[in-house]
Amino acid sequence: METNPEKIIDNLLKDMREVDDWICIADATAANEKDAFDATYEDVVTILEAVKESPSVTIGKVTRRFIDLPDNWSPSDVAKTIFSSADPITAMMHFWLRSTEGIYS
Repeated sequence: METNPEKIIDNLLKDMREVDDWICIADATAANEKDAFDATYEDVVTILEAVKESPSVTIGKVTRRFIDLPDNWSPSDVAKTIFSSADPITAMMHFWLRSTEGIYS
């Protein structure tokens, strides 16, 4: 799996362009060379830490529209929510990533 934060973000933005939409955490793992079914807590935290530090991508949930998580969201807390679920793959699909650069925002 990709671990360089800049490359992670580049991969996420590339995936968004390819699908012409926002992507979920499961998509984000795949965009960074890791099948969601094989993704570990650490893999997800690595992606989320890159997102947290990037001005180009943000995380949120979709309820009629994209709603950003509060600024104080924690990568480890989101990963804990995902991996404490009985179905982590479905939980990954509850968190969405979008570009803040006008593309798919």
